[in-house]
Parts: sequence; structure tokens; C-alpha cells
Amino acid sequence: MKKIVQIFFVSFLGTVLLWSCKKDEDRVVLIGGTRPILTANVATSDTILLAEADSLGTAVVFSWTNPNYQFSNGPSAYAVSYDIQIDTLGANFSDVTGGKGVITVSPALGDSVVVKNFNNVLASASQLGLTAGQTYTIQVRVKAYYANAGLTPAGGALALYSDTLTYVVTPYKATFPTLWVPGDYQGWTPATAPNLALSPFNSSAYEGYINVASGGTYQFKITSAADFSHTNYGDGGNDVGNATSGGGDLSTNGGAGNLSVPGGGYYRLTADITGLTWTYTNTAWGVIGSFAASTWTTDVPMIYDPTRQELYSVITFAANDQFKFRANGSYAINFGLDASNNLAYNGSNNITVPTAGVDTVFLDLHTAGNYTYSVVPQ
Repeated sequence: MKKIVQIFFVSFLGTVLLWSCKKDEDRVVLIGGTRPILTANVATSDTILLAEADSLGTAVVFSWTNPNYQFSNGPSAYAVSYDIQIDTLGANFSDVTGGKGVITVSPALGDSVVVKNFNNVLASASQLGLTAGQTYTIQVRVKAYYANAGLTPAGGALALYSDTLTYVVTPYKATFPTLWVPGDYQGWTPATAPNLALSPFNSSAYEGYINVASGGTYQFKITSAADFSHTNYGDGGNDVGNATSGGGDLSTNGGAGNLSVPGGGYYRLTADITGLTWTYTNTAWGVIGSFAASTWTTDVPMIYDPTRQELYSVITFAANDQFKFRANGSYAINFGLDASNNLAYNGSNNITVPTAGVDTVFLDLHTAGNYTYSVVPQ
């Protein structure tokens, strides 16, 4: 009996050792790689020209070499991701840890950056937030990495960075074709009325958000200038809607009646001045994400701050939690990030909070065509 037990133990030990060796053989381990070499069609230390009149033109073309990652199972068989990282001289790329100043490129070995996208990274309040019209010296580098956390070491530890290129830039403030929305809710004063804009957020109709306090007639008009002396858009009939959404036709007849919404609320308005139609949607905004109070199932409501003219929520985040903004508990109207990490409707990327803590999350929709967000630690 003792001999049988010994034979069984030896057999079992051999199986464990074989299994352990197989697990080691299956594990993919990074052996090494080469820092990418970054080049551009604009010489380092030169000026990258940014002009709104050329917003769809090319600001700069970046190219870089393959880092040629090598793993224990041979040359890289994994898709490499690349980030173009941008920050001001002396900041040492400290902003990129929060996702600011980053253009994600995957898996190409270069990117032709459009003027408006480069300017957004510089000037948007949710990106670097540089002052329009002011000249800055910036630095640019490329980061190569794997997003596969199952590799050894983990994906983030596989990052390789290029040397930096230095440029001079002067960002501009983007302007868009604009309408005004004077009404009873703000004293019928066109000069101080909120705007609708034809912008990248909505290129098919003028759009903007207005906060209408409870009380009054809830009536307004849409004007083509900051006065009533130009084209005024009033009620053209065919009105439909309810407490949440609706709209109708527009009329440029001077005698046309006023437009109206059903009550107080934070409204998304659109106006198609070619087709002469308009819409309203009463929005209640929330934050949904991976953080504990949501787990991608529950929206944390946002509160409107009339002083800042922004929506906000106070949220406890774990490190690297992600989130999006959405209206009325639905993804029909939602904001994420686009490939250039700019706020965008139906943005394919989530917003990441790199550091754990209690933060105030702001969503600023009061400037038509220039929507932004911010995450501010308490």
C-alpha cells in the first residue's frame, strides 16, 4: 500500500510540474523593442500655422518608425496602438495622464492632422485649454503601446516613447454661423440671448441649449442677428410635441406668432433655416460609467448651475474609471470622445478618470458649437 501511495505521489508531482512548465511556455513575455523615431513635414522649432479659414486643411503630417516589439513567441503578432501626445514646453506631458493633448492613432505609422482637430486639442477647455490668440511653444511626441493587459508585463508597461519635436503655435477660437434665441425667459433681449450654431456638433441644423426657468409664457423667437431688425423666425404652423420633445415649421413673415416650449427645462433646440423647421427636446442629463454609483446601469443626475451655466455631478471614481454623458436615460443623445479626444455626440471612446478620488464633473453646453467638459478634484 505504501508503495502504491509513493507511485501515485510521484505521478501527481510530475503532472503538476508538466502543467507548470506548460503555463510558463504559454505565457507571452516582452523581450524588447525600439523607441519609435518621430518625424514631421514641419521642421522642429518652426511654426505650425493654424487658421480658421483653413480649418479643413492639413496642419502637420507626423510619421514614425515601427517599434518592432519582440516577444518570447517571436516578433509581435499584436496590434500596436499609438498616441500623439501634445503639451506646452515645460509641462513635461503632465496633462496627457488625464487624456488631454492626446490624438489616438491605431495602428498606422503616421497621421495627417487636420487644422481644426489640432486646434481643438490646443484650445478646447476639455483638452489643453490654451488661450486663443496667444502664442505658445509646444512639444510633441508619440507613444507606442499595447492595450492587451494579458501580456507580461502588462500593456501599460510596454510603452515606448519617441524623442520630442518642438513647435510654435497660436490657437484660434472657432466661430460658427450663428442664430439668436430671444424670448420671455430672458427679457426679449436679442443682444444677450443664447445662440444656436451650425457646427461640427450638428452640421445639418443650427443647434444650441437654453435653460428656461419655470414661469412666464415660455415663448421666444429665433433671429438671424443680435436684434429684431433682420430676419426673424416665428411660428409657421404644423406644431407637434409633448412635454419632452416636439417642433414644427418656421416662418419669416414679420407677423408670425412666437415659438414656444411646454414649460421650464434645459432644452436642446435645433433650427433648419433652409427647410424652415425647428425642434425642441427637454433634456435631463446624467453621467453613466464604470464607477461604483453607476456600473453602466444607473445614471447619476446632473444639476444645472445658473451661475456657471453648466451642468455638474459629484462622483467618487476609482482609478481609470470611465464614463459618458447622456440625456433622459438614453443613448439617443449622448457625449463621448472622438479619436482626437474631443467631446462628440456618440463619441466612440469613453472619458477616463486616471486618478481615484471625489470629483466634480462639469458639462458645459451653454456656448453653441463649443461644448466642453471638465473633471475637477474636490
